This record gives sequence, C-alpha cells and structure tokens, in this order.
Amino acid sequence: MNDRMAWVHADLNCLLCSRRVGSLVGWAAPDQAARGVRQFFAFKSVSSGARVEPLRGRDQLRCAACGGYGVVDEVERLVPRTQSAEARPRATRWQATQRQRRRRQLHLYARLSA
Repeated sequence: MNDRMAWVHADLNCLLCSRRVGSLVGWAAPDQAARGVRQFFAFKSVSSGARVEPLRGRDQLRCAACGGYGVVDEVERLVPRTQSAEARPRATRWQATQRQRRRRQLHLYARLSA
C-alpha cells in the first residue's frame, strides 16, 4: 500500500471574503505526503451547474462574488480501500463445503431450539 498514490481533496476559499470558491482533487506521492507536497489536477466550482474542470498551469481560481484569489484552506487525505470484493481470492471448494456445513448446522440448531 505504500507504493500507491494518496488521493487528496482540498477546499478552496476566497482570501478576501472567506466564501467557498470550490474544491480541488489531486494526489500526493507516498514519499511526499508527509512533507505536504501535492499536485491538484481537477477543480469544481461552488456555483450551480458547474462542471469538474481539469486544471491547467496558469489557472487563477477567483471568487465569483468579490474577485478575490482562492486559497487552499483544508486538505483531506482520502485513504483507498485495501481490497475490494473482486480482488479477494476466491474460496476453495473445501472452504465452500465447510461454510455450507456450518450453515446447515446453525439452521438445524435454530430449528431445534425454537
């Protein structure tokens, strides 16, 4: 898991009026995450109907209300799940039969105790 990129999400607020401008999505390399070096690649404005837009090198993210510069306020690290259901190894035939046998036993015990 250490070789994976860590996804980060940041809120972008106006420097002048403190309104929320939008949010940024990016990544941080595992060796750089502790130092805070991040690279953002997508921006979504707060305004209604806004789309997620890719960031280019010279984009200036400004407040729609006052025209102030947007500054990163809070950065949240998004932790990826370790294993999905598809990535788990499939149960062997022996494990499947053991599981079925346990279920039958539990079902019988439940019937007898009722």
